[in-house]
Amino acid sequence: MDQARVEQLGAKAIEPELNNLKDVKTRDYFTALIGRTTTDFEFSLFTLMIYADLKDPHRYAFYLIQAGIGLPDRDYYLKPEFAAQKTAYQMCHNKEWTECVEVALLCLVQLASAIS
Repeated sequence: MDQARVEQLGAKAIEPELNNLKDVKTRDYFTALIGRTTTDFEFSLFTLMIYADLKDPHRYAFYLIQAGIGLPDRDYYLKPEFAAQKTAYQMCHNKEWTECVEVALLCLVQLASAIS
């Protein structure tokens, strides 16, 4: 990854995706946007999966999984051997993602208001 270019572009690098979020006004547009992300090699806000049922391993269950922004698992937050990754993640998050997250949250609040 060209880190210098990422720093130079800032949020402009993902501006088209942020604009898609800003354009959400209806439930249909929102669901189309969620479906599109999986075809563009991006993660969706939600993932639909079928796994063995956690309460009965002889059955399958349908799971709706919410995506998130974060490190791979809890060890990255707690174990000393991942301190460098945690520090880099925090710096990136604080510097670059704050604006993006604020825009995304604002869009989600607007969406919730529009479809409720």
